[in-house]
Amino acid sequence: MKRTTGGVACVVVLAVLSIVVLVRPGLAEDPKEAALAQIDQGRAALTAGRTQAAIDHLQKAIFLLQQMATRNLASCLPAVPEGWKGGDPETNSGSWGSGEGAFQWNSASRTYTRESDGVRVEIMLSSSPQLVESQKAMLKIYEDPQMRKMMNRDPNQKIEMVEKDGWKGISIIQEGRDATIAAFRGKTMFTLSVSNGEEAILANFWNGMKFSDLGVDPGVREDAEDAGGTEDG
Repeated sequence: MKRTTGGVACVVVLAVLSIVVLVRPGLAEDPKEAALAQIDQGRAALTAGRTQAAIDHLQKAIFLLQQMATRNLASCLPAVPEGWKGGDPETNSGSWGSGEGAFQWNSASRTYTRESDGVRVEIMLSSSPQLVESQKAMLKIYEDPQMRKMMNRDPNQKIEMVEKDGWKGISIIQEGRDATIAAFRGKTMFTLSVSNGEEAILANFWNGMKFSDLGVDPGVREDAEDAGGTEDG
Protein backbone atom coordinates (compact mmCIF):
# COMPACT_ATOMS: atom_id res chain seq x y z
CA MET A 1 0.00 0.00 0.00
CA LYS A 2 1.53 3.33 -1.01
CA ARG A 3 0.26 6.74 -0.10
CA THR A 4 1.96 9.92 -1.23
CA THR A 5 1.32 13.00 0.86
CA GLY A 6 2.82 15.81 -1.20
CA GLY A 7 6.58 15.64 -0.83
CA VAL A 8 6.28 12.98 1.86
CA ALA A 9 6.06 9.46 0.45
CA CYS A 10 4.44 7.06 2.88
CA VAL A 11 5.04 3.36 2.20
CA VAL A 12 3.70 0.50 4.27
CA VAL A 13 5.10 -2.94 3.49
CA LEU A 14 2.20 -5.25 4.15
CA ALA A 15 4.33 -8.35 3.83
CA VAL A 16 5.99 -7.66 7.17
CA LEU A 17 2.88 -6.56 9.00
CA SER A 18 0.08 -8.44 10.64
CA ILE A 19 -2.69 -5.96 9.92
CA VAL A 20 -6.35 -6.08 10.72
CA VAL A 21 -8.07 -3.05 9.19
CA LEU A 22 -10.85 -2.05 11.49
CA VAL A 23 -13.18 0.36 9.74
CA ARG A 24 -16.80 -0.20 10.64
CA PRO A 25 -19.94 1.89 10.98
CA GLY A 26 -20.47 3.60 14.32
CA LEU A 27 -22.02 1.50 17.02
CA ALA A 28 -25.32 2.48 18.59
CA GLU A 29 -23.95 1.92 22.12
CA ASP A 30 -21.30 3.98 23.85
CA PRO A 31 -18.00 2.37 22.73
CA LYS A 32 -16.35 3.13 26.08
CA GLU A 33 -19.06 1.31 28.04
CA ALA A 34 -19.08 -1.50 25.48
CA ALA A 35 -15.28 -1.86 25.81
CA LEU A 36 -15.51 -1.99 29.60
CA ALA A 37 -18.23 -4.65 29.33
CA GLN A 38 -16.04 -6.75 27.03
CA ILE A 39 -13.12 -6.44 29.44
CA ASP A 40 -15.33 -7.53 32.36
CA GLN A 41 -16.60 -10.51 30.35
CA GLY A 42 -13.03 -11.38 29.41
CA ARG A 43 -11.94 -11.36 33.05
CA ALA A 44 -14.89 -13.55 33.97
CA ALA A 45 -14.10 -15.99 31.17
CA LEU A 46 -10.43 -16.17 32.17
CA THR A 47 -11.35 -16.75 35.82
CA ALA A 48 -13.60 -19.61 34.69
CA GLY A 49 -10.76 -21.16 32.68
CA ARG A 50 -12.28 -20.29 29.28
CA THR A 51 -9.13 -18.89 27.73
CA GLN A 52 -10.34 -18.59 24.12
CA ALA A 53 -13.52 -16.84 25.20
CA ALA A 54 -11.40 -14.39 27.22
CA ILE A 55 -9.27 -13.69 24.14
CA ASP A 56 -12.38 -13.10 22.02
CA HIS A 57 -13.80 -10.59 24.50
CA LEU A 58 -10.51 -8.73 24.83
CA GLN A 59 -10.08 -8.53 21.05
CA LYS A 60 -13.53 -6.97 20.82
CA ALA A 61 -12.51 -4.50 23.52
CA ILE A 62 -9.38 -3.60 21.54
CA PHE A 63 -11.47 -2.90 18.44
CA LEU A 64 -13.76 -0.60 20.41
CA LEU A 65 -10.82 1.25 21.96
CA GLN A 66 -9.21 1.71 18.55
CA GLN A 67 -12.50 3.03 17.21
CA MET A 68 -12.49 5.62 19.99
CA ALA A 69 -8.86 6.56 19.28
CA THR A 70 -9.32 7.04 15.53
CA ARG A 71 -12.47 9.10 15.99
CA ASN A 72 -10.53 11.25 18.44
CA LEU A 73 -7.79 11.80 15.88
CA ALA A 74 -10.32 12.69 13.17
CA SER A 75 -12.00 15.21 15.45
CA CYS A 76 -8.95 17.51 15.37
CA LEU A 77 -8.86 17.83 11.55
CA PRO A 78 -9.57 21.36 10.27
CA ALA A 79 -13.07 22.48 9.33
CA VAL A 80 -13.71 22.97 5.62
CA PRO A 81 -12.90 26.60 4.70
CA GLU A 82 -15.28 28.69 2.64
CA GLY A 83 -14.78 27.98 -1.06
CA TRP A 84 -13.42 24.49 -0.40
CA LYS A 85 -14.91 21.00 -0.46
CA GLY A 86 -13.91 18.42 2.11
CA GLY A 87 -13.87 14.69 1.55
CA ASP A 88 -15.15 12.41 4.27
CA PRO A 89 -12.56 11.83 7.01
CA GLU A 90 -11.04 8.36 6.69
CA THR A 91 -9.98 6.40 9.76
CA ASN A 92 -8.42 2.99 10.19
CA SER A 93 -6.56 0.92 12.75
CA GLY A 94 -4.55 -2.25 12.83
CA SER A 95 -1.91 -4.28 14.62
CA TRP A 96 1.83 -4.38 14.04
CA GLY A 97 4.29 -7.04 15.15
CA SER A 98 3.63 -10.12 17.22
CA GLY A 99 4.02 -11.46 20.73
CA GLU A 100 4.76 -9.13 23.63
CA GLY A 101 6.19 -6.53 21.24
CA ALA A 102 2.97 -6.15 19.26
CA PHE A 103 1.02 -2.91 19.37
CA GLN A 104 -1.93 -1.24 17.71
CA TRP A 105 -1.74 1.72 15.32
CA ASN A 106 -4.35 4.30 14.35
CA SER A 107 -4.71 6.82 11.54
CA ALA A 108 -7.05 9.53 10.32
CA SER A 109 -6.90 11.50 7.07
CA ARG A 110 -8.89 13.95 4.97
CA THR A 111 -8.58 15.62 1.56
CA TYR A 112 -9.73 19.18 0.86
CA THR A 113 -10.23 20.65 -2.65
CA ARG A 114 -10.54 24.33 -3.54
CA GLU A 115 -13.55 24.73 -5.77
CA SER A 116 -12.17 27.57 -7.89
CA ASP A 117 -9.07 25.82 -9.22
CA GLY A 118 -8.88 22.25 -7.86
CA VAL A 119 -5.95 22.86 -5.48
CA ARG A 120 -5.75 19.88 -3.12
CA VAL A 121 -4.76 19.73 0.52
CA GLU A 122 -4.09 16.34 2.11
CA ILE A 123 -3.80 15.83 5.86
CA MET A 124 -2.96 12.64 7.73
CA LEU A 125 -2.31 11.59 11.33
CA SER A 126 -0.80 8.15 11.83
CA SER A 127 1.03 6.08 14.44
CA SER A 128 2.08 3.40 11.95
CA PRO A 129 5.82 2.85 12.64
CA GLN A 130 6.64 2.39 8.95
CA LEU A 131 5.40 5.90 8.29
CA VAL A 132 6.83 7.51 11.40
CA GLU A 133 10.43 6.34 11.74
CA SER A 134 11.75 7.36 8.31
CA GLN A 135 10.19 10.81 8.56
CA LYS A 136 11.55 11.29 12.08
CA ALA A 137 15.02 10.53 10.73
CA MET A 138 14.54 13.26 8.10
CA LEU A 139 13.40 15.70 10.79
CA LYS A 140 16.59 15.06 12.78
CA ILE A 141 18.62 16.29 9.81
CA TYR A 142 16.65 19.52 9.49
CA GLU A 143 16.77 20.21 13.23
CA ASP A 144 20.38 21.31 12.71
CA PRO A 145 20.24 25.12 12.28
CA GLN A 146 23.36 25.09 10.12
CA MET A 147 21.79 22.54 7.78
CA ARG A 148 18.66 24.70 7.42
CA LYS A 149 20.76 27.80 6.86
CA MET A 150 22.72 26.08 4.11
CA MET A 151 19.62 24.76 2.37
CA ASN A 152 17.81 28.09 2.64
CA ARG A 153 20.53 29.72 0.57
CA ASP A 154 18.55 28.41 -2.38
CA PRO A 155 16.09 31.27 -3.17
CA ASN A 156 13.60 28.73 -4.50
CA GLN A 157 13.05 26.96 -1.20
CA LYS A 158 12.20 27.78 2.40
CA ILE A 159 12.68 25.34 5.28
CA GLU A 160 11.51 26.19 8.80
CA MET A 161 10.82 24.43 12.08
CA VAL A 162 7.20 24.58 13.26
CA GLU A 163 5.47 23.86 16.57
CA LYS A 164 1.85 23.79 17.68
CA ASP A 165 0.25 22.38 20.84
CA GLY A 166 3.18 20.04 21.53
CA TRP A 167 3.54 18.90 17.90
CA LYS A 168 6.96 19.74 16.47
CA GLY A 169 8.10 19.42 12.89
CA ILE A 170 9.32 21.02 9.70
CA SER A 171 7.77 23.10 6.93
CA ILE A 172 9.24 22.73 3.41
CA ILE A 173 8.30 25.06 0.57
CA GLN A 174 10.01 24.52 -2.78
CA GLU A 175 9.23 26.20 -6.08
CA GLY A 176 7.30 23.90 -8.41
CA ARG A 177 6.57 21.30 -5.74
CA ASP A 178 3.97 20.63 -3.06
CA ALA A 179 4.34 22.66 0.12
CA THR A 180 4.53 20.28 3.08
CA ILE A 181 4.62 20.06 6.84
CA ALA A 182 5.66 16.91 8.71
CA ALA A 183 5.28 17.10 12.50
CA PHE A 184 5.41 14.65 15.40
CA ARG A 185 4.17 14.10 18.89
CA GLY A 186 5.81 11.10 20.52
CA LYS A 187 5.51 8.29 17.98
CA THR A 188 2.63 9.73 16.00
CA MET A 189 3.09 11.67 12.77
CA PHE A 190 1.12 14.50 11.16
CA THR A 191 1.54 15.34 7.47
CA LEU A 192 0.06 18.21 5.47
CA SER A 193 0.60 18.92 1.78
CA VAL A 194 -0.65 21.65 -0.56
CA SER A 195 -0.61 20.74 -4.25
CA ASN A 196 0.20 24.20 -5.62
CA GLY A 197 2.93 24.93 -3.08
CA GLU A 198 1.20 28.03 -1.71
CA GLU A 199 2.62 29.02 1.67
CA ALA A 200 -0.52 30.85 2.84
CA ILE A 201 -2.70 27.77 2.34
CA LEU A 202 -0.16 25.63 4.17
CA ALA A 203 -0.19 28.02 7.12
CA ASN A 204 -3.99 28.28 7.20
CA PHE A 205 -4.52 24.52 7.41
CA TRP A 206 -1.70 24.06 9.92
CA ASN A 207 -3.22 26.76 12.11
CA GLY A 208 -6.63 25.13 11.63
CA MET A 209 -5.53 21.87 13.24
CA LYS A 210 -7.33 21.42 16.56
CA PHE A 211 -4.62 19.45 18.33
CA SER A 212 -5.71 20.82 21.69
CA ASP A 213 -9.11 19.15 21.22
CA LEU A 214 -7.43 15.77 21.55
CA GLY A 215 -7.51 16.27 25.31
CA VAL A 216 -5.66 14.17 27.86
CA ASP A 217 -6.04 10.94 25.87
CA PRO A 218 -5.12 11.95 22.33
CA GLY A 219 -5.05 8.46 20.85
CA VAL A 220 -1.41 8.92 19.88
CA ARG A 221 1.46 6.56 20.64
CA GLU A 222 4.06 8.20 22.83
CA ASP A 223 7.39 7.06 24.22
CA ALA A 224 7.22 6.13 27.90
CA GLU A 225 9.34 9.15 28.80
CA ASP A 226 6.97 11.38 26.82
CA ALA A 227 3.78 10.26 28.56
CA GLY A 228 3.88 13.15 30.98
CA GLY A 229 3.66 15.71 28.17
CA THR A 230 7.36 16.31 27.63
CA GLU A 231 7.54 14.72 24.21
CA ASP A 232 10.54 15.71 22.13
CA GLY A 233 8.50 15.53 18.93
